[in-house]
Amino acid sequence: MGMIKIENVTFQYDGMLTPIFANLNLNIDQYWRMGLIGRNGRGKTTFLKLLLGQLQPAKTNTPLLTVNDLQVKRGPQWLAQPVSFEISNHDRLILSGENGAGKSSLLAALLPQATIEYRGTINWAHQAKVSYVAQSFEQLSGSLTAYAEKNGVAVDQFFNLLRKLGFERAYFQTPMQELSMGQKRKVSLARSLCEPANLYIWDEPLNYLDVITRQQIEDLILTVAPAMLIIDHDQLFVEHVATQPAIEI
Repeated sequence: MGMIKIENVTFQYDGMLTPIFANLNLNIDQYWRMGLIGRNGRGKTTFLKLLLGQLQPAKTNTPLLTVNDLQVKRGPQWLAQPVSFEISNHDRLILSGENGAGKSSLLAALLPQATIEYRGTINWAHQAKVSYVAQSFEQLSGSLTAYAEKNGVAVDQFFNLLRKLGFERAYFQTPMQELSMGQKRKVSLARSLCEPANLYIWDEPLNYLDVITRQQIEDLILTVAPAMLIIDHDQLFVEHVATQPAIEI
């Protein structure tokens, strides 16, 4: 008796934070008559296109980022020892080391617009998109709405995420240059989380955040499970979100 057999199928459109399907398994008998039910945008048409061969499942074993013997330079000095690592979908990797060891410089070297001098190799997957939150604050000024529009994120989604991070509605119209350091950090994190990236690179994201907001960030990461490369000194946060041993530099 003929069947269609689907095993461990994952599919994700370019720029999406999470797959439409992840590790899907299904057997369909040749005599069955089935209906697909779901809200718009949940992937019904995508599923049919996969069955017809019009779309191809994701190659989940393809790394987003491969780094070999990477070392960065500050002034005349090469910092720390060369590091090598690989990040694939849903991996969350922590960079660890003493202050001044070059962790932030190493993250900066990974960015497409990087100007820092380095040696070693950095290989990105085709069309991989990166969202970056720097340790130092962005030069934030003007309105939150203009900031969201400038960065190409949906304004409604941006404000909704700010609220989830405990940003009070009363400050939605406040010019960003008048916000507290903690509020500015929430703005940068909300912007990053709204960006449709394949890899999120965050340099000490929890700075200036209260305990409740730190827990909200952790819960969101564990729920969405994005691929991430993070520097942070909060040991409990690091232990909870990491999916593999930290890279020491």
